[in-house]
Amino acid sequence: MLVNRALKKVLVATLLGSVLIPSVAFAESDYEKQLDQQYGPENGYSTFYNAPLHDEKTLQSVQPSSTGFKWSANYEVTTHYQIPRNIPVSNGESIQVISTSSRNTGSNSTYDLGMEYYDSWAGGWYGSNSMTKTADVGSTSYLHWEHMDGKDYRVRVKGNVKGSMTVNVY
Repeated sequence: MLVNRALKKVLVATLLGSVLIPSVAFAESDYEKQLDQQYGPENGYSTFYNAPLHDEKTLQSVQPSSTGFKWSANYEVTTHYQIPRNIPVSNGESIQVISTSSRNTGSNSTYDLGMEYYDSWAGGWYGSNSMTKTADVGSTSYLHWEHMDGKDYRVRVKGNVKGSMTVNVY
């Protein structure tokens, strides 16, 4: 009888663990919930390229000589969208994003680009207002995030916009 009770306890604990652990692992962070409340559910897509999407003259005029190309992407967003490609950065390095945009389906004249990093304590990707920059729709914007901590970052586009971006680290 003692063996059966102990076995039942182990089985119940295993069953509860198998039900609860996936919900914790895939829980949405508070930051992501705030974004959904402010902009609506995440909605967008992107296509990646291993070559810059901006012409050589534009790139040469804004890049420091030590700039390292990371990736380029075309994107289309109606609410907000995290572009699912990491930007590996060493301590003290800076990130440059060259973004050319146009209106998607709305009438907004600006949109936001934010840097996010994975925070296991927060339970997901995290960004803040201090890591968000505003760009004008219909133009090419040259945005810099300087002296970053050594982490992997991702770009989140906030607004109803489509366009292309080239990401460099220097």
